[in-house]
This record gives sequence, C-alpha cells and structure tokens, in this order.
Amino acid sequence: AFKRKKLALKLMKHILNDIIVREKYHRIQAIILRDFKKGKKFAEFFGFENEGLMKQYSMNKEDFYRYARII
Repeated sequence: AFKRKKLALKLMKHILNDIIVREKYHRIQAIILRDFKKGKKFAEFFGFENEGLMKQYSMNKEDFYRYARII
C-alpha cells in the first residue's frame, strides 16, 4: 500500500462506500485536530465536509474540527 498510495486510497474509498451502502448509514463523523492539515485533506478526499470548530473538545483543551459525511 505504501508503494502505491493512490491505488490504496481509491480502494479504501471504494470499500468505505460499499460499507455505507451495505449498512445503510446516513451519517458518518470524524473528529480532526485543528492543526492536522493531512487529516483534513484525508477526510475531504473521502467526501467529508467540515461542520465547524469544537473549542477545547479534548481533555487537554485542544480544538478539533467535526467533519461529517451525509448520505
């Protein structure tokens, strides 16, 4: 997977979409640390949208973004 990252990501996206359809999910959420740019990009690749900043969300009072994918 590390040698063929693009192929692995496409396969993961396909598998996620298959799980969503099979399990009849209508909403999936992800919580991403405010400054984690790669995490935001990863979530957006999978069709998640930023729903806003959650201030002091963690026990360490770190800020996180809530991402969601509505089906």
